[in-house]
Amino acid sequence: MSEESTVLVVEDNAADRRLFEEAAAEVAFPNLEFATTTWEAVEFFPTLSDGSEGSDAAAMPDLLLLDLDIPGEGGMALLEELKASSAPCRRVPILVLSSEDDQETIDRAYDLGANAYLTKPADYEAYVSLVAEIRDFWLDRIERPSYRH
Repeated sequence: MSEESTVLVVEDNAADRRLFEEAAAEVAFPNLEFATTTWEAVEFFPTLSDGSEGSDAAAMPDLLLLDLDIPGEGGMALLEELKASSAPCRRVPILVLSSEDDQETIDRAYDLGANAYLTKPADYEAYVSLVAEIRDFWLDRIERPSYRH
């Protein structure tokens, strides 16, 4: 894991943000950024927010954790916009982290391009374990794509 790795967590619930932040601190997760709406999240992807086709790799997160029930267009719309884009942001891995666990929602998220769908754990220790697994796989083990054309 690069010390410069940045993870964007799109979550509007303050308690869930705090829970993620505490779990991340326990497992030495990298830099966290938070957005609470789809509009705030889009600002982390310059190619979407300014309509340009250029790439500013330094500004994009290395990983996006996305709750579905967020203000604005909603998590599914953000997922669709990012993954359908011709811009390099389509390569950023997106993990849905949601309380929703119905199969229709899960299938729709994968159809729109989610790289993984995770259900929020009910207890703190399970949450810490999930955050460690995310770090270990998505930040430590996989090869990352280039954000340049």
